[in-house]
Amino acid sequence: AYKCKGFIYDDGGEGNYGALKQIALKLIVPGADSVRLRFLVLDYEKGFDSVVLFKTDTKQVNKIGKFTGNTLPFGGSWITVKTGVLWLIQYSDPLVEGKGFKIQFEGKRKPITLDLGLDSTICMGDTVLVVPQVGNGYSPDLLYRWNTGAYTPDIVVKPNSAMRVALKLTDACTNVTVADSMMVYVRKPLKITL
Repeated sequence: AYKCKGFIYDDGGEGNYGALKQIALKLIVPGADSVRLRFLVLDYEKGFDSVVLFKTDTKQVNKIGKFTGNTLPFGGSWITVKTGVLWLIQYSDPLVEGKGFKIQFEGKRKPITLDLGLDSTICMGDTVLVVPQVGNGYSPDLLYRWNTGAYTPDIVVKPNSAMRVALKLTDACTNVTVADSMMVYVRKPLKITL
C-alpha cells in the first residue's frame, strides 16, 4: 500500500466521533512537497466540537483553519498545502456527537528523473554494474523494470556482444513512468600467436 493518497477520518471512522476527547492525527506523505486535500464530510456540534487543521506542525503560525458545524471547509473544493505533513486536532465535549470529518488527500511530488549514464565498453568476459541515477520520488514507491527481466534497483550484465540495457522506472504513488537506456559494447578478444 502506498501512503500517498487516500482518506483520513476522525476517531469514529465512518461512524460518529467520540465524546469528551482531544484527538491528534498526524498524516505524513513520504517524499511529498505538497498535499492536495478536500473535505468530503464535516459534521460537528457547532461551536462546541471542532477539528483544527495544521501544516507541518501544530504551531499557531501553521494553522490552516478551525472547523465546526456542517459547512464543508473550502466549499468541498480541493486545496493544495505546501507540506508533506498535516496535523488534525479534534476536540469534542460530552454532549452531542456527529459524523466528524472525512478528508480525501493526494501527495504531490516532483517528477522522478532517471539517468543510466554514458555508453560503456568492456573486454570480453567482464561485467558491468549498472546503477541508475534517480532524482526525486520516494525510494520505497519506485518500481524498477529492466529489459533483462530484473526488478532490482541496479543490475550486473555480462554480455558476449553489444547489448542495450534499458530501464523503466515507475513511481507507484504518482503513476509516472520514465525510461532510459545505454549501450554496453564488448571488445573482440585479443588473439596472440607465438
